[in-house]
Amino acid sequence: MGRRGPTFRIWRTIPLPSGGVASLVQVTARQVGFMGGADRESFFNAVKRSGLEPCSDEVAPALSENYTNQPRGEIL
Repeated sequence: MGRRGPTFRIWRTIPLPSGGVASLVQVTARQVGFMGGADRESFFNAVKRSGLEPCSDEVAPALSENYTNQPRGEIL
């Protein structure tokens, strides 16, 4: 029996210029095992161990282009 990790809900799926798609999730420190926060390196290492990977360079401009109803003041 393997260790069962956290389940992440897909926040948004966007088309990429390369023809693929990116499924984006929002992840909190608590979801990957930190109860009181974490430094950036520890957080990203825990996220990778959970089976996720960082976005490619083409995701930011594609998100900007496709997320037309971004609430005022929201920071991604």
